Amino acid sequence: MNNKVKLIIDTGTNQFAIEGWTQVSITCGIERIPNSFSLQMSEKVPDLAYVEVIPGDKCTVYIGEDVVVTGYIDRFTNTVRANQHIYQVTGRGKCSDLVDCSAVWKGMQFQNMDALKIAESLCEDYGIKVSSEVKTDVISVQNINIGETPAAVLDRVCRVAQVLYYEDENGNLILSRERNDGPVGSLVQGKNIETASFTKGRDQLYSDYIVVIPSAALNADQIEDQNIGYYIVKDKFINRYRPLYIIPEDGDAGFKVAEKRAMWEQNRRYARSNVLNLTVSNWRNVEGILYKPNTQVQINIPSLKIVMQNWLIGEVTYRIDEMGTRCDLIVMPIGGFTPEPIIPFKGLPTDVLEANQGVTQ
Repeated sequence: MNNKVKLIIDTGTNQFAIEGWTQVSITCGIERIPNSFSLQMSEKVPDLAYVEVIPGDKCTVYIGEDVVVTGYIDRFTNTVRANQHIYQVTGRGKCSDLVDCSAVWKGMQFQNMDALKIAESLCEDYGIKVSSEVKTDVISVQNINIGETPAAVLDRVCRVAQVLYYEDENGNLILSRERNDGPVGSLVQGKNIETASFTKGRDQLYSDYIVVIPSAALNADQIEDQNIGYYIVKDKFINRYRPLYIIPEDGDAGFKVAEKRAMWEQNRRYARSNVLNLTVSNWRNVEGILYKPNTQVQINIPSLKIVMQNWLIGEVTYRIDEMGTRCDLIVMPIGGFTPEPIIPFKGLPTDVLEANQGVTQ
């Protein structure tokens, strides 16, 4: 399989390709924007001898024939040592502008728009296309605070809409929930898994998820204060009192939206409390398809008591270094990115559920 890493730089008048990278780190994920890369070589290859790498130039990173990052060069570092000359290029996807720059929109307020329309408005000036794989409700009001980034606004909007936002390989923004297309490959202990580390946590879990709804119409069970309404989701598996108050990102949210928001918070925190870090020996599955975020893989690690379970890839890092070629994956339980009440997670082994939910220690 062709895993040769190639950087194509577009100066606006010319395009040229650079290959021969000896150290590679390319990271993509569903809970981060933008995608990023760091490429390094220890001596000047012929192609690089005739070109100048200028930060700010457009670029595309390929693995074989597959595009993985489309964006801009951030930095070019040229290092000289006694017996070595090192060249390093780092860059990020087009969505880097959403993280770096300040958000601008007429009136600094969005009214009666869904998440897709708001995202398109924020991305338009940066030449970033937006697509949504799910239909979301209209958000009544969303303000932009002067100086905050488009990514900060998107984060609030997507929490209200209960969707993920992330960058695709072409540098465009995707609004999605977790995909349920079945596993794209199998990762097996003793076969293609080099290392596996399973972290179970409870420090980010709470007994009560309380969404505050200002000026809501209350019924008798919801009255705690005459001026403020609450929607509460309780986690019966957290056996000590640990409340978390959540201020809704949509100030006009009703109880239906508040319920989804509370469940979304609870589910995502459970997903992050059962995180599996894997290093596998190839960037591709047996069919030659790159491992990518928001796809499922079947996990079989008997030593960790995870047997033939489908989990979701949250982040991928393709690496080449002195240890060879490998792929670092962060995978989490399926169901951690949906607003429905899905706890306990389907697919988690029983002892993992018990340990996570406080039944056993």
